[in-house]
Amino acid sequence: DLAELLIKTYAKDKSMQPIYSKPKVGENMELFPDTGPISSLVAWRPTYSFEQGLYASKLWVEEQLKK
Repeated sequence: DLAELLIKTYAKDKSMQPIYSKPKVGENMELFPDTGPISSLVAWRPTYSFEQGLYASKLWVEEQLKK
């Protein structure tokens, strides 16, 4: 799930565990977008998977912090 993926990618302490609560009224529980509909309309495909994009973002942030 998203929380575990964020911990795996960003946390220095990999033993961290997410704390879950009941969803709030109206809260969107669909955390990953479905790119299927747009792909069929405009022949677009994502270049990176969500996980690859998250990792690439992490590397970019780390590089920016070095400047």
